[in-house]
Amino acid sequence: LGRIYNRLGDTESGKQMTALYARYVAYDQERQTLRTRARSDRASVADLTAYGDFLVKIGDLAQAARQYEQAL
Repeated sequence: LGRIYNRLGDTESGKQMTALYARYVAYDQERQTLRTRARSDRASVADLTAYGDFLVKIGDLAQAARQYEQAL
């Protein structure tokens, strides 16, 4: 969508959409990394807590509570 805005000459909206997409990609990478670490057989308390903290940040409180319980 950012490229389309740029082609239409709306470079400000193009920059905003490109930045939004970059944040989405970073978010997804963080989620995948934390989730993989937390589900590992060798997951540490820090891994479980970090994933729980991420889940709180995105508003998934029920799943975050389960992660914190596992950390205990």
